Amino acid sequence: MRKLHNLLNTNFANTSVISYTLKVKRKDWIIAILIFTFAFLVRYLYITGYGKILFDYDQYEDLFLTKRILIDRDLPVIGRPIYGDPRLHQGVLFIYFNTVPFLLFNWNPVGVTLWIALFNAGVVLAVYYLSLLLFKNRIAAIISSLIVAASFEFIQFATWISNATLAIMTAPLAFLGLYLYFKEKKMGLIVTALFLGLSLQSDVMFLYLIPIFVVIFIALKMKFPDYKLLSASILTFLATVSTMIITELKLSFAGVKTLLFFGNTFDDAKIPVIKRLTLFLTDLGKTFSYNLLPTNNTLGIYLALAITTFLLLKLFAAYKSRSAEKKPLIFLIVFLFSPLIMLVLGYHRQPWFLIGILSAIAISAGYSIAKLKHPLLISIIVLFSIWSNLTYLFNPNKSAYNFFGYENSSFLANQIPVVDYMYQEAEGKPFAFNAVTYPMHHYALWAYHLGSYGEKKYDYLPTWLGATQDYPYNVIGQSDGSEKLYFLIMDKSVRIPEINRTNALIWADANSTLLEAKEFEGFTVQKRYKE
Repeated sequence: MRKLHNLLNTNFANTSVISYTLKVKRKDWIIAILIFTFAFLVRYLYITGYGKILFDYDQYEDLFLTKRILIDRDLPVIGRPIYGDPRLHQGVLFIYFNTVPFLLFNWNPVGVTLWIALFNAGVVLAVYYLSLLLFKNRIAAIISSLIVAASFEFIQFATWISNATLAIMTAPLAFLGLYLYFKEKKMGLIVTALFLGLSLQSDVMFLYLIPIFVVIFIALKMKFPDYKLLSASILTFLATVSTMIITELKLSFAGVKTLLFFGNTFDDAKIPVIKRLTLFLTDLGKTFSYNLLPTNNTLGIYLALAITTFLLLKLFAAYKSRSAEKKPLIFLIVFLFSPLIMLVLGYHRQPWFLIGILSAIAISAGYSIAKLKHPLLISIIVLFSIWSNLTYLFNPNKSAYNFFGYENSSFLANQIPVVDYMYQEAEGKPFAFNAVTYPMHHYALWAYHLGSYGEKKYDYLPTWLGATQDYPYNVIGQSDGSEKLYFLIMDKSVRIPEINRTNALIWADANSTLLEAKEFEGFTVQKRYKE
């Protein structure tokens, strides 16, 4: 460790990222910080007053793990299983990342979301700097950052309590570090190693960045690092993924074996190659649309085609003229199309599949629009894009979109009124409840809300009528049958077989009398009385 410390203080003293960034003009820092402020303000207004914060199984499971860290001093090393295979695990970074807002906001999911939104808005700074570094064009950097600030898709990920959201920041920083190294800033390679490891902690799929960085390294003819720099970079990477290495050692490399035999394990690997490519191009077009013109998907897809074609034509022209833009364009185009390499294994049909290239889309669009040269035309296009995103984002018809494809019962704004209804109807008296929720016979969602919200607001907890719950979900005590007031919560999710709701009603009718049935977005709640 001492040798590494000396290495960082001597070899890189004159080429550190900090000293390099000081070369950026004060004006650029002011502009970038102003755009960041705008970005966070939009996210704050959306989350606190309007947003549909997703709070489904994955969200409260992660927060229960964070609770275990803070309350029980239980420090996990192995992350939760992913992709439906218990042998493959995510990193634990996100669970620890949430400890700060968990403490500051006392379990409140809105506070956790605002914490995520702060880092999401921070991508503005990374994009501004990377764009400026690539093309030395302030207008392009401003446009790219404004796209990030107002982007409908960026803001949707700002509301998503999920490990993958961290990659929206870590992935572009990994690319930024690599380009700094290309610009002969040695510390850049260590920055890449750090944020590559953090990206893997965010989602295992970011393994694809390793071959992509090799491609960029070769394409830009970068100088191979000396032994000391290479060693420091490898040590940095290993440190950031150390918990994932420990996980594989503990589980006899079950995750590695699963990835090696990906084609035999996951259905996504069995999609024909042509269909994989078609799905990728379709989703790439939609992603451009969700970042530039979400109110008009068709026009957004045409914009994606126009921008990518423009980039390729500029690269061709740069090759012919030996322009200084050749290597920055190669870097950006590889960044933009980097997920293509994953098509070798299959296609990951999830909304976050392309989360690692959102910054590349913003930079590509900013660069292309800036090349129009006409200030009035540029202003009109940028303002129209911002208007399109914010109009779609703050659409009063909340059912007009559902980016993650979840049902009404999966959103926080529809869950809290159920808790308030039960307490208000109970009027301070003891009550018990049962629930038909997803996953079946699992009341962790209500345990979380009652422990973090209900008890704090109403000063007591109800009891639970269903199956015994295991730690850490046993926040609520089991009913002894003495309560006269019952509530039955029924999730309307299509994931729940109708027979389960029917059986719950049969049970309820046998044990109580129906007083009232109240309809909520995604739920039906019955108020019942036991003689």
